[in-house]
Amino acid sequence: MKKDKKKINKFKVIIFILIVFLFFTITVFGRYIYNNIRDRYLASKSFYFTSNLLTTNSKEEYRYSNWGGSGDTEIPIELYSYDNELLRMEYDLSYNITCEVIKGKDKGITCFVDQKGFTAQDGIIAVENGNKSVHRIIVVPPTSGLDIDDQVSIKVTATTDDVYSKTISATFTFVITAQEAEYEIEDVAGDSSLTLLLRNATASGSDITLEFDPKVIRLDMNDEIYVTNESIETETISEEMTVNGETFTNTAKFVKKITFKLNAESSRNIIFYKMDPKQDYTYPNGHTESVIKCTRTQS
Repeated sequence: MKKDKKKINKFKVIIFILIVFLFFTITVFGRYIYNNIRDRYLASKSFYFTSNLLTTNSKEEYRYSNWGGSGDTEIPIELYSYDNELLRMEYDLSYNITCEVIKGKDKGITCFVDQKGFTAQDGIIAVENGNKSVHRIIVVPPTSGLDIDDQVSIKVTATTDDVYSKTISATFTFVITAQEAEYEIEDVAGDSSLTLLLRNATASGSDITLEFDPKVIRLDMNDEIYVTNESIETETISEEMTVNGETFTNTAKFVKKITFKLNAESSRNIIFYKMDPKQDYTYPNGHTESVIKCTRTQS
């Protein structure tokens, strides 16, 4: 009889766990279906409120490790009143955008929209501006900086009640590590090159190591870091080239890893040439991984 009771209790526990699991699964999946149906409905009314990073999925999160936590960093946010090049709104759309620190407030982290002192901004996505509006979310660390393994999370929310109501949002989490240097990559699809922006906001110099695939991007050999490098690794690449109708194979060595010094409280911009100009290697940029790995050691 006791064995039967134990089996029954065990069965009840399993059923309870399954019910809880199904409840959360149905809730999340139901919200996903609702958001998709509502987006389709709004699109049928030629109403569009979209973004390069914000979505109707309230759980959307991006994680970055390119910030050392010793100086301000920024998150560029673009808002659109179109779905694609053909489906665009024909009137201006008003909205509000806010930022909120949801992890790191106890360490003195603050965030602002476009300029310090403002955690919210009203805006208009104007047709004459290409149905696009751009904002900067500024993340400010405490004066004492942050510690290794600290995490900072910022939630950005944009809402419109112009004709129809719609809210899009995302959370941006920065993980502070000892290895990652502070950097950004500026790039535009169609450009032949990109720019790596390096920063050292600390009071001591650092050895910076860059690693990248020379079949994807190549270092500008006129840059000072190539001349003054502390160490360098290359990769031999053979490429077919056609000159005056004749095809031949060109073999050369290209940099794939380079280490150099970056002085205390200084910055440097480094040019790389793209093998495929159509690509956009901007970083941070959503869930996209950086095309350049940057690591730092104190010198």
